[in-house]
Amino acid sequence: MTSLSDVTNNPISWTTDRLVEELYLNLMSIRRDKTARVYQGQAEHLIYRIPIHKPTPYFIVELSHLSYKVKKELHDLDDKSLDRVMKEAIGRIFENINERYFLLNVKKLLKWEIVKP
Repeated sequence: MTSLSDVTNNPISWTTDRLVEELYLNLMSIRRDKTARVYQGQAEHLIYRIPIHKPTPYFIVELSHLSYKVKKELHDLDDKSLDRVMKEAIGRIFENINERYFLLNVKKLLKWEIVKP
């Protein structure tokens, strides 16, 4: 019989889709003052600015906000895969705000950066 700890501590790598989902959930779980979602707030601030501001603003992710497993999985990706995973997960946050506007105006311009606090 497999215990829950065996499943969660499994050294097997996640699929790309699983990593996108976990990263998105990880980002959406970060809150300021137990109410405001930090990354949703950042997306709300940037969504209408990205298409018009020069240089294009970056969506900033703090490394300390990511779980150990998410950090490990991201670290193991090549640059192209990392970019795809980050843009898909971050894009879902923007889609929650205004899907049509994001898809037509922001998606192609989206830039991100992971920073150490």
